[in-house]
Amino acid sequence: MSYGKYRRYILNYRNPIAKPLLRLLETSERYSWLIGRDIYDAIKQLGKYYITGLFSVKGLVLNFVIPRKLIIATSGEEVEKATMMKEWFNGIYEIEVVEKPLEESLFIQDTYGINIASPEQAVADSATFFELDPMGNAEVLLLILYRELDFPLISKLAEIQKARYRIWFVMRLGRLIGMPLPSEDFKPTEIVSDPSFERIITAAFLRLIRSGQLTGDKGW
Repeated sequence: MSYGKYRRYILNYRNPIAKPLLRLLETSERYSWLIGRDIYDAIKQLGKYYITGLFSVKGLVLNFVIPRKLIIATSGEEVEKATMMKEWFNGIYEIEVVEKPLEESLFIQDTYGINIASPEQAVADSATFFELDPMGNAEVLLLILYRELDFPLISKLAEIQKARYRIWFVMRLGRLIGMPLPSEDFKPTEIVSDPSFERIITAAFLRLIRSGQLTGDKGW
């Protein structure tokens, strides 16, 4: 149909390209707020959130590897938006979304304007959500061995027994080489074991020892 110099086309739903075109339109509308944005700009579109795990402490990690995996902690309606980010950046970044009350979490803004976990919060989260990024979270937990951290604060942030066990295990490794770490403060009150975690963290610990980057006195 023609209206002056404008022409309107009526879509024939029997046409084989009709459904793909409609799906494309729906996709563009769903992800319109992400189109043309890099990962940092996309993250800043979220409201209440913070980034945790290796991505949040990459500048503090001795065996520095550029992380491709993000753990986004958020709550409420932001969970859906963060999940859309996970879908949009699939194949470029691995994004894991966890829902938790942010009022009980500690985070700051980095130079990009991104909310990132404090080192203590990242350690607690990496122990809690270890399975979401085993290798990256192992690196974060090793911060215990070469960074001066607020251990009472970590103890407060790591509430579940399995998380406390993982922190306790890392501290025990440090104590084996003479580090003055308060491992007994994190000893779980119930029997917990995590063989997969123990293998990964022990291998990472031995790699750190062999690199010569770790000393018994922790530089104190």
